[in-house]
Amino acid sequence: MDTSSRNQLFHIDRALVELLQERARLLADIPMDDPGRQPRSEDLLRRTDGPFDAEILEEVLKSVSRGCGGQK
Repeated sequence: MDTSSRNQLFHIDRALVELLQERARLLADIPMDDPGRQPRSEDLLRRTDGPFDAEILEEVLKSVSRGCGGQK
């Protein structure tokens, strides 16, 4: 892998981590059983067009939700 690709991946990974942390901050005070806590991702996953399989993306989103457990 060349340096340019490695740098791009680093910047993308950093942005993903920052977005996940922001999501966790937004959910920190919302109880796990609150129905509004779950994202409405079905439509998003239906429309996805790329190399990621929609089922795998769904697993990723569910894992992210579990990781945002409302703890500060």
